[in-house]
Amino acid sequence: MESDLGTDRHWPLWLLLHRTSYAMRRAREIELQKFGLSDIQAAVIFLVKEAETALTPAEIARRLFREAHTVSALLGRMEKQGLVKKIKDQKRKNQIRIELAPDGEKAYAQAKEMKSIGKIMSSLTGKKQEKLWEHLETLLSKAHSLMMLKYESPLIVERPWSR
Repeated sequence: MESDLGTDRHWPLWLLLHRTSYAMRRAREIELQKFGLSDIQAAVIFLVKEAETALTPAEIARRLFREAHTVSALLGRMEKQGLVKKIKDQKRKNQIRIELAPDGEKAYAQAKEMKSIGKIMSSLTGKKQEKLWEHLETLLSKAHSLMMLKYESPLIVERPWSR
């Protein structure tokens, strides 16, 4: 009988997934350091740039699985660095939305040109990438249900191979 905490086969798989994620993130961080950006700053910049409408700090926090106060502090630092700007919502005056500042636009262009993610992901064929996407969506959906959250697609953009 399997326990809820996992079995002998679940733990090594979890550890492999965690170590892979960490190693990929570190490779990206090393690349981002050249431009003075952290991984989380780059994630915020990509979210803000690729969103269809300007996001609120709460929306950014939700999409990054971070606490609202943590994202608020991060956005404050990013605003001081000239990466983002806070804009008052036109409809709800007590709410702000986040847009990229000129330096944020430049950082987006630089971060998009970096090669670590492409080099790592290209080690999988297109078919394997599709399968990985499906498996990760399944795991993310289950994690959301355990956190009592409604599952939403993990990215703003659609799957690259569905274009």
